[in-house]
Amino acid sequence: MADSCYHIASDLKVPHSGAIEVCWNAGGYLALITKNKERNAVQAYLDSSWLWIDGSDAEQEGNWLRHTGAEIPNIPFKGLGGEEPNGGKAENCLFMNYFLLGDWKCDDSYKALCEMNISN
Repeated sequence: MADSCYHIASDLKVPHSGAIEVCWNAGGYLALITKNKERNAVQAYLDSSWLWIDGSDAEQEGNWLRHTGAEIPNIPFKGLGGEEPNGGKAENCLFMNYFLLGDWKCDDSYKALCEMNISN
């Protein structure tokens, strides 16, 4: 996280697959959140709007992959009462807002949370 900055890419709402392209066009990539500390730091700046982040288990339920195909070994899910992920085969893409980090329907349209590498 110390080597990254995060931003919400434009006001354009797109499906999860479109969010990958939106971030790429903005010079970054769809944010990858893998630690509770990172999730909490990012969520402190968000509102109730849902934002796409990198990760999908569309190929195999419960096996979370980045859009590149790389496995995501640790996802700090957070739900209302701890029930995320809860979508089964109907909800396969990761989203977050100021309170939640969970799975949702990939074809719904939301803004993208992008991550960019920064160098000293």
